[in-house]
Amino acid sequence: METSENATAHLPHRIALFTTTKRDFAQHVATKLIDTPYVPTDIFAHIHPQDMERTYLPMFLYEGTFTARWTCRRQAEFVEADGKKRMDYQPAEGNTDGTFAFMLTAYEGSRLPDEIVQFSETIPYTSADFTPVDDRTLTAHTEIETDAWKVNRKADEQFSKRGKALLQEQAENAARAQLKGQKYKGLKTVFTHTFTTNGRLVYVPVWQLHYSYQQNTYYALMDGRGVHTAQTVPQDKGATRDIRNRYRGEVLFDIVLALLPLALVYAIQRIFSVALFSNWITWAVLLAVWLYLLFRVWTAFRHKRNALSEAQQLRRAASMQLLAQIK
Repeated sequence: METSENATAHLPHRIALFTTTKRDFAQHVATKLIDTPYVPTDIFAHIHPQDMERTYLPMFLYEGTFTARWTCRRQAEFVEADGKKRMDYQPAEGNTDGTFAFMLTAYEGSRLPDEIVQFSETIPYTSADFTPVDDRTLTAHTEIETDAWKVNRKADEQFSKRGKALLQEQAENAARAQLKGQKYKGLKTVFTHTFTTNGRLVYVPVWQLHYSYQQNTYYALMDGRGVHTAQTVPQDKGATRDIRNRYRGEVLFDIVLALLPLALVYAIQRIFSVALFSNWITWAVLLAVWLYLLFRVWTAFRHKRNALSEAQQLRRAASMQLLAQIK
């Protein structure tokens, strides 16, 4: 991967090695595409093993504890002088605390897609997931060539830029947890924090795949340990529209047909003053019509399920060809 001209090489303090293989990643990608309805049946013709890459992303790890004081206006019940009860919002305050652990990218630039930044910063790694770096670590597990992004950001700058906002969000979530089940408005929090890990440089393993389908780009991402994933999938809009409209139309038509005999019997009874609804034959005929229409509805849903199942089987068969190319 290319890096910014201003980027410089840094040896990370700790690293999380890949524990998944290229086949593991490919299997995850295939499963998502197979099991998602309305994915085009020729999707695997646009995905190639050489497009599946693994990379180490340099990131800053922040861990610690926080304490927060919150204020808001909380709804409470009051008894007025005349004995009547009323609900009103009154000032309320409280304290909360918690721990935090998050990572921010140590490289920024147009070469690093937004989806990778967003994905990597939500990987739930902590210090326990990393091992110390030595001269041999970065060349371990070299069955697939890896790329490492260089560093062009500083830990304190990244924390000021985005880390404080993440902590603010965690403090607010902790306050909301205390207020759960209560009605309130105007929640505000003020927090302080203490670091146990302050912007340690770590290398985070990430699998990535980018591919095109009908002039649109899609991606699949998975961390090197297989615990965090993100994937976009194309939809066959034509098939989606045809299947949904066809079976939705059939069901709506059958519902209308089910109401027509009932309306007809009612109209005859009103016009000719014939007590048709008190006649068991009338109800037997209506029941027979409704059972037939219910069977039609069930058949429509079965046809829809079969159509989706057939498309799924086609995608599964195509995925086997892709997986066969990966050793």
